[in-house]
Amino acid sequence: IPLAVNMLWVIGNILNNQLLKLYSNYDLLPISFSLSIIFVGIAIMKFDFLNIVPIALQKIVDIMSDGYVVIDRDYKIVDYNKTFQDTFSGLFTFKRKDNFFELARSELTGIDTEVLEKSVDSVAKDHKTINFEQHFSSPGMDKYFSVEITPIISDNSDKKHILLGIIILLKDITDHKKNIEALKQQQTIMLEQERLASLGQLIGGIAHNLKTP
Repeated sequence: IPLAVNMLWVIGNILNNQLLKLYSNYDLLPISFSLSIIFVGIAIMKFDFLNIVPIALQKIVDIMSDGYVVIDRDYKIVDYNKTFQDTFSGLFTFKRKDNFFELARSELTGIDTEVLEKSVDSVAKDHKTINFEQHFSSPGMDKYFSVEITPIISDNSDKKHILLGIIILLKDITDHKKNIEALKQQQTIMLEQERLASLGQLIGGIAHNLKTP
């Protein structure tokens, strides 16, 4: 508002316009500042202008160990956190408003996204959360993820569920999987050792019996 008042005053003097000079004869700048302060006050009180909560929430989700991406009903990317970006930064480039599955099919070579797409379609249809594990294997990635797909539902006055979007949460469980595999291998080795020990005792007992009629 003060900028507009100043521009009118300058233009009126440059063009020698009588109408603009009429406005420039009055000192409207203090009034314009007062109006600006009133509007800013309304914005702060009613619309949470300059609210720090969204910034704090963004910082929180960026330091999460789990990556997430939010897509709308047309599967376009709405938002994602830094963990998700870092996880797939070397595999494919993406930005907001891009179609997530079109990018995944074209750029994620070697990674089967069919299960993920079918699960998202099921969530969009049934409005129910789905959990499953998926192995992403490609030249640039070999990881296991626990995938949780959750619908974002809004209830209107008619008590109808409206799908606003879908959250895809990816938890890296690669280390957990490797630990389980290592534990299974160790258990297999221990069972084999016990079997060989039992077999050795059995053979030793038979040999002893043969020597002792």
